[in-house]
Amino acid sequence: MSSFSAITQASQALQAFQDALSVTGNNIANANNTGYSRETVAFGQNQPDPIYSPTGTQFIGTGVNIASVDRMHSMFLQAQNLASSSNLGQTNAQLAGGQQVQALFTDASGSGISNDLTSFYNSWSSLAAQPNSANLQAVQQAGITLTTDVRNTYSNLQQLTTQANGQVSQTIQQIQGLAAQISQLNGQIRTQSAGGGQPNALLDQRDQAVQQLSTLVNVSTQTLPDGTMAVNVSQFDLVDRAGAHAFPTTYNAASGTVTSGGDSYNVTGGQLAGNFATINSISGTMSNLDSLANSLRTQVNSLMSTGKTVNGTTGQNFFNDASPQTGAVDFNLDPAVLADFKNIATGTTGNTGDTTLALQIADSSTQSVAALGNQSTSNYYNGLVSGVGQQVSTATNTLSTQTAVSTQIQNQIQSISGVSVDQEMTNMIQYQRSYQAAAQTLNIVNSTLTDLLAIVH
Repeated sequence: MSSFSAITQASQALQAFQDALSVTGNNIANANNTGYSRETVAFGQNQPDPIYSPTGTQFIGTGVNIASVDRMHSMFLQAQNLASSSNLGQTNAQLAGGQQVQALFTDASGSGISNDLTSFYNSWSSLAAQPNSANLQAVQQAGITLTTDVRNTYSNLQQLTTQANGQVSQTIQQIQGLAAQISQLNGQIRTQSAGGGQPNALLDQRDQAVQQLSTLVNVSTQTLPDGTMAVNVSQFDLVDRAGAHAFPTTYNAASGTVTSGGDSYNVTGGQLAGNFATINSISGTMSNLDSLANSLRTQVNSLMSTGKTVNGTTGQNFFNDASPQTGAVDFNLDPAVLADFKNIATGTTGNTGDTTLALQIADSSTQSVAALGNQSTSNYYNGLVSGVGQQVSTATNTLSTQTAVSTQIQNQIQSISGVSVDQEMTNMIQYQRSYQAAAQTLNIVNSTLTDLLAIVH
């Protein structure tokens, strides 16, 4: 090997170790950068030079080069992380929605519909014991309070439904935005990969975008030979070689699906699935309130309509009624009762002292109602509130478990892709010493060449 070859060899080594130091420095600089994947340098031998001798052809090494700068990444852990993020996104959305519904029911603090029901039936009991104008008015007022709270709670649930549907639209917009971002990164990655490059930074950015997407909806991915990452939601092609496709905006929360071109796709995870679950939960609660209001209408009206008021009116309802019944949305007292408490019938004769109906209505508080699953109105409502609380409790416990799983996966990812500053410092010292040795080699070769030239001249 000539001195000039030795100079080239030492120079290439200097460049290789300098580049390795740059990679290590980049790792250290990004040690706290979420989503950054640690890079490692793979050194490779240069093509050796042949040396011809009487004993045959020999090959002498010509130095080192950087064969590749590899991104430390586990596709298996990435898939697990996407699934975990999807679960977390769904449960977080469900928990937030459940807490909003739970906040509407203040029964635990001694107020609310549960307290209204107790006061309502107690007012009838007091009226049965003392049939006077004050107690008649107390029954009327207890009915007004009960119906007002039922209507207001129902109205608040309607508002939450509107908000939840708005959240669905916002989530779909975010899905579409991230799909466009992934498609753009796909194009950049394809271009750089086609030129023989290793676009590690772009790959990290794409992984982060897919990670964010997984918190919104269940996704599966496939990396194609040209570097494109295909992204699917169930069987819907969200991103492919052609680009990003508009995510369906038509949805059915009850079935947990989105629809495009007559085809339906299941949404099984992410914030969008949580939004759907929230809508369904609110719908169920509203339906339960409807059942409560209709059962109260039937229960109380069927008794009071058989009596006679002190005004001589017969067939008088206590609650407003219609066929079919209208549920909680307009639950109120009958207009006549709302206008005058003397239109409340306490018995069948119309006499002031006749309280047979008042007593029956008071006793009906503990009677089972077939339409309420053979429960009393109070027990049915308490079960409704407990159900709401149970949903929140279940979501809270599920979130805790899923968070622990996610943390474990993140720790595993960090063990592979994360940057250890101590390890990088060790690598830096190693590359620095190698650089110094290559520089010393260059100095020696240069000195030898200088001496040789001096001898020649």
